[in-house]
Amino acid sequence: MTKQKFISINRLLLEDNEDVKHIKSLQQREEEYAYLLGPIEHAIASYYSENRKLKDKDAAKMLKNLRSNYSQNLDFFKEPLEKEILIQLSLALQDTETMHRELYLSISYILWSIDNRSWIGDNKAYLDWLLNFFGMMDKEEKKEFKKKYGRLGKEFGIEEEKIRAMTMGSDEFDDEEVYEPNEKENKWSKEDSEYFAMSDEEKCNYLLKCDDKNKSSEVLLDLLNQMEMHFKNGSFAKVVQIADKIKDAKAEKKMREIIYSMKAEALICMKEYKGAENAAQELIAFSRDYPMGYFHRALIRFYNTDLKGALEVLDKTIEVAEKVNMRHFQYYILKADILKKLGDGRYKEFEDIARKIEKRNLQMIKEKAEKFGFDLEDVGLREQKGD
Repeated sequence: MTKQKFISINRLLLEDNEDVKHIKSLQQREEEYAYLLGPIEHAIASYYSENRKLKDKDAAKMLKNLRSNYSQNLDFFKEPLEKEILIQLSLALQDTETMHRELYLSISYILWSIDNRSWIGDNKAYLDWLLNFFGMMDKEEKKEFKKKYGRLGKEFGIEEEKIRAMTMGSDEFDDEEVYEPNEKENKWSKEDSEYFAMSDEEKCNYLLKCDDKNKSSEVLLDLLNQMEMHFKNGSFAKVVQIADKIKDAKAEKKMREIIYSMKAEALICMKEYKGAENAAQELIAFSRDYPMGYFHRALIRFYNTDLKGALEVLDKTIEVAEKVNMRHFQYYILKADILKKLGDGRYKEFEDIARKIEKRNLQMIKEKAEKFGFDLEDVGLREQKGD
């Protein structure tokens, strides 16, 4: 990894001017921003060349984290690749007049590039493309890479000129004519890349106005993933902000239940118990057969040392959970903890129930992950369902 002195990104960026504020994406402006795109992608390619377990989704998660938190110090970031990208950006930004939005747009453009290769059906499609582009593949790897794209071209009816452009390395662009996208392709790329450059607030507004059911579902899942990332970073206020914006969106009931629940949980994490109580009540009013609303109320009482009150609400939680087949080990482990504090010997019984439920739920998740072709780590455990 790079050893040069790190200068905080925040110190190197300028405030946005009016012209930059109006840039919606870097699509067709790649050369202008190559001084930002290049260091980020080269850092990712270099890391991947030495760490082949990395997947496209891993790189995307890190980039989203960087996009939200690039102003933080290096020690804020846990992943070596995140730190290396920041170091390379710090070097690239020195002696430039780059604005905050320009960096945001650069990272957003790369996120779009990753997603833009999801059709290939390979969880390392973008990373392999980077290795090829930067000449980091050996002859055998490059041969297999080109073969794979050739097969995909035939399968999807993609013209050879376009496939050739997809598999060119950076050293080949000067020697060959590059495929030029048609007007329809440019229009799609523009719209899609602009979506990836939207802020959380812009995506919330987009969701609320969107009449396309499939697109709405896609945007909602994107925002839920973003909320999950904010949870992991301890940015609970951001979770609440997004939830407040989208809780009344046109979406399936189960998706809205999760939104309401995440808001209550975030407020509990912030120790804003009055607001959390209101959020839990709001969730119960929206869906009386969803146990998490009651569970949040039980947690609030537990943290306020009202053990008997917590136990009463927790019994209601378990009653609802068993009725709708949504037993979660947390309900039973909390009950065991409360009973233990109250000196009630039945706590061992509920510890045992919790262990059995956790084991069975994890097995169900593994089976579903295998059935639908997900990596287990991609399957969220926040809302485990089924017993």
